Amino acid sequence: METIYIQLLNYGFILILLLSLLVNSTLRNVFFTKNSLMMCGIVTALYALTVLNATFHAIALVILVAVVVRTLIVKWHVMIEMEYLPLNILLLSVTTLFLVVVNQYVASLFVLSFTAALVTILLLLLFVHYKIQSKDNQVFGQIFSETQDEVVFCNETDKKLENILASIYKQFEDTKCYLNSAYTIDQLEKDLKICRKDISLALNKVAGQNFYQFIAYHRVTYAKEMILADNRFTLETLSLECGFYSKSTFNKYFKKFEGQTPSRFKLSHS
Repeated sequence: METIYIQLLNYGFILILLLSLLVNSTLRNVFFTKNSLMMCGIVTALYALTVLNATFHAIALVILVAVVVRTLIVKWHVMIEMEYLPLNILLLSVTTLFLVVVNQYVASLFVLSFTAALVTILLLLLFVHYKIQSKDNQVFGQIFSETQDEVVFCNETDKKLENILASIYKQFEDTKCYLNSAYTIDQLEKDLKICRKDISLALNKVAGQNFYQFIAYHRVTYAKEMILADNRFTLETLSLECGFYSKSTFNKYFKKFEGQTPSRFKLSHS
């Protein structure tokens, strides 16, 4: 086979390789659009020069190799983060591309046949990669759709719970019901006309406390206000006035929420 025909076939392989480098992988081009388009332009110029005069293509081939090498160096930090299959496609593409460029000078039928085999393998890999990407995109689309539905549902549920918690705060502020030591979540359910389950869910999920912790926190807050208003109250009086059954329970929750006992708090504000 004449050298000119081998060179023309090589240019065809180069064009296929460069186009394959435009394959999309995880939302990024394997071999970056700008450089690939530049190299495709060089190949077109090479083909025209070969048709006119085979001696003109040497400089253009050097430029082509330089562009490939430069891109590999500049974008190497991105390439090493690629998934297994896209990275193999890239390396096979570049290897075959260099082999084709070398064969422009060697003009060997053996190298040409080997190149054709590599290009065939490359195209098969591209087909497999395309199928995988298409399947992944479908799965991702389905998951994204389901996630969006869940997000909307969660947002609506969270808003409902926030409204319930706001109602609880208002009830506590307006009536001071928490000062009643016998006040229970069942009574709160009747007062707000909200089911007990939703009240518990709002307290646990939004406020981060169960009912007993929530009501104890408000009682401790009220006890602090009493101490600051009049430091002469005894601990027994404070515990009873704030809705605690006993002094020990009062001490327990006061230390839990304030990090110190009520007696120490009194001393520090005397």
